[in-house]
Amino acid sequence: MYLLKNKTCFETSGVAITVPENYYLLGDSADAAENTLVFTSPDRHFQVVYKVHTNNLGTKEALIDTQMGIYGTCRPIETVMFGGLAGHCATYGDDNEQIYEARLLIEASVAGCTALEVTVRTYHGDIEKVKASPTFKTLLAGIRKV
Repeated sequence: MYLLKNKTCFETSGVAITVPENYYLLGDSADAAENTLVFTSPDRHFQVVYKVHTNNLGTKEALIDTQMGIYGTCRPIETVMFGGLAGHCATYGDDNEQIYEARLLIEASVAGCTALEVTVRTYHGDIEKVKASPTFKTLLAGIRKV
C-alpha cells in the first residue's frame, strides 16, 4: 500500500482522475487489472476502484447486468454526469458489503462502449453515509473527460 502525500491526477483512455491526498494506492488487489486503480480512503473505511474497459453494453445495461449477476435483483438506476462524462449509477449490496457504482461513457463505437467504472465499496453497512460525505463528493468531482 502506498500513501498519496499530494493530490494526484491519473490519465488514461480520454479520462482524468484526480485522487485527493492521503488515499492509499493498493499495489496488489484482486480487482487490479490493466487500466484499473484501487484506493483505500484515508480512514480505511471504504475502497474506491476506477476501471476503464470496453464492452458491448451501454452504461445502464452494464449496471443491470452486474447487479443481476451478483444479487439476482436490480436496484434503481439513476442518470449522472461527472466532469463531462454522462452515465448511470446505482447503490446496491447486502449485509456483507454495500456498493455505489457509476458507469460513465467515455466513447461509443462500433466495437462497443468504452466506460469508466467507479466503484465505492464499504463493509460497514453505511454506504449512504459514505455517499453524503465531503470525501466521496471530492472523489466524484475529480473525474473529467480529457
